[in-house]
Amino acid sequence: MDELTFWIIVAVVVSGIGSMFWWGLVAFGAYKIARLANQQVEQQLQQALLLGQQLQSLPPRQRAAAGAQMSVALSSLSNHMSQLDDLRRQQYDVRMGELAGMAAQAGIDWQPPS
Repeated sequence: MDELTFWIIVAVVVSGIGSMFWWGLVAFGAYKIARLANQQVEQQLQQALLLGQQLQSLPPRQRAAAGAQMSVALSSLSNHMSQLDDLRRQQYDVRMGELAGMAAQAGIDWQPPS
């Protein structure tokens, strides 16, 4: 019976470590993706600001075309901001899952706030 107890304890420990490793890997991936998306948004924002500054110095005929270009740039920037918001929500969900898992391993019945 001692050998069986030993293997059960080993299985539980390995399972817990594997679970923590998996959630850590998921959180690290979400962090890297969010960082890359943030860099893209910053580049687009700088391009939109530059285009806005150039828009004021253009002659009236070219302003219409540049205005349409500015509209497309701002729309793209808005889409990327929405994606960043979704990534932040995913990071929150992963962290709450980790905390719930740690609480469950400690024998605490805890649910993340909604």
